[in-house]
Amino acid sequence: MGQKILTIVVIVCIVLGGGYYAYQQLIPPPEQEVQGPVYSTKPVTRGDISVGVEVVGSLNPTSGGGIQVPGYRGGGGASTSYVIEEVLVKEGDEVKKDQLLVRLKAPELETQIKNLERRISEQKAEIASL
Repeated sequence: MGQKILTIVVIVCIVLGGGYYAYQQLIPPPEQEVQGPVYSTKPVTRGDISVGVEVVGSLNPTSGGGIQVPGYRGGGGASTSYVIEEVLVKEGDEVKKDQLLVRLKAPELETQIKNLERRISEQKAEIASL
């Protein structure tokens, strides 16, 4: 009976010792826990920021853009092509919101206007003859 109890005590000690050893190996001590990234910082001082970028290339809008013509709603979804008639700013000029940059010419619209004016005058003449 004494030998049986001694064997059980030895087995329990081995299991507890192995568990303690595994715990020590798998769980780091509290002072070695990861605290997150370490940042290099400096005190804030007042001064000028002089950072600039000079780039040569074409400007391609990423959100669509397009030319907006105030007052024109477009008839029937037909697209109109515009020709730049006059550029009102030079390269490097500072521009402001809603500033006129170019004058556009729309030959298709001018032709449509002339045709509509001709039709109006024909219809006026037709009404006058009634």
